[in-house]
Amino acid sequence: MSRTRLMLGSCFALVLALLSGGCAGTANKTVPFNATAGAHPKTWLADHWAEYIKAPDQCTVCHGSTTVPAQAGGISQVSCFGCHTKGVIHAAGWELPAQHGRLGAELAPVATTAPAVPVMAGFSHCAKCHGASYDGGVAAVSCKACHVNAPHPSKPWFDLSGVKPSHTQVNLANLPECAKCHAGGVNSTLKPLSPAPAGTAPGCYNATLCHSTGAHTRTWIADHYIEYVKNPAQCVACHGSATDPALAGGISKVSCLGCHTKGVNHPTDAAWATPSQHGRIATQLAPVTTTAPAVPVMAGMLHCAKCHGAAFDGGIALISCKSCHKTAPHPAKPWLADSGALALAGHDQTNPGNLPACAQCHTRGANSSRVPANPAPAGTAPGCFNATLCHG
Repeated sequence: MSRTRLMLGSCFALVLALLSGGCAGTANKTVPFNATAGAHPKTWLADHWAEYIKAPDQCTVCHGSTTVPAQAGGISQVSCFGCHTKGVIHAAGWELPAQHGRLGAELAPVATTAPAVPVMAGFSHCAKCHGASYDGGVAAVSCKACHVNAPHPSKPWFDLSGVKPSHTQVNLANLPECAKCHAGGVNSTLKPLSPAPAGTAPGCYNATLCHSTGAHTRTWIADHYIEYVKNPAQCVACHGSATDPALAGGISKVSCLGCHTKGVNHPTDAAWATPSQHGRIATQLAPVTTTAPAVPVMAGMLHCAKCHGAAFDGGIALISCKSCHKTAPHPAKPWLADSGALALAGHDQTNPGNLPACAQCHTRGANSSRVPANPAPAGTAPGCFNATLCHG
């Protein structure tokens, strides 16, 4: 062996010994450390928290600062910030839902590689210290100590005020963590009708967790108005704004404005009750066909029927047109134009696009004093003067 190689080898051995000796010689004697291997025991990842809280300074000797990233790493070149992204202690106020709750549930985990400091975001990041089941882990602090039986608030974990986190706001990237406890609807009163095939990636509405398609019951289109008027905020949580199209749809991607074209209520001004408002919009404008995500146009009697019922006697709005108009969803006969103060429109100004709605009550002159002499054959499209309705 050459003299040069011998000197280099000796120097390397000396440096390694100094580094190992430095940690071994200066660290607290109660801390298990193999000076020859230059490493803690294999169980240290799970055990070190208990030793740290006894005397934090014993870790700084080898690992540098636990509060200042620029001074972290020490002679071991292993920084506490590699796992503890904000230092070994959480920030003040961390116990508040607006802090740890939102960072855990509402932010997506961020993948980083050393020496970049990991980002404190997402459930899986919390699991690094609190355990895969969130029951303690290396931190020896179980999320269930406060949340009782889950790493989140008790069911229904649904906050209408927007102040506390809600499961409807969980970032989709956290769903693999949700699946640990809720795959196939486990630990939930809501279970998918037909569980998804094994291996399907967790999703909110694909039957992998609790919800199947995200649909309400089959009678919901007829029932939902009753629930809405009890507490409008409960709909907003999933369906977004009921008044602002730009904020509508929410996490469900189903906008209230898909049916409620002006929001869930009619225009709030008192004029809506006058014939010049709802009367003209219903009868003198033709229904307009739209497809999502376009907002339907409030025009035509058939549009009114969506909420007020096919027979205009209440429907999901529970408001019958006949409560004002007595026997029909329009003024009493003869329903002719009026040049008076209200300037009422007559039925002769009804848009032809509304004739199918007229036919529901007046086919072949029904409910009218005028009956066509020779009614049109069955199946003839409704018309003003083709003997399908009142006029021949």
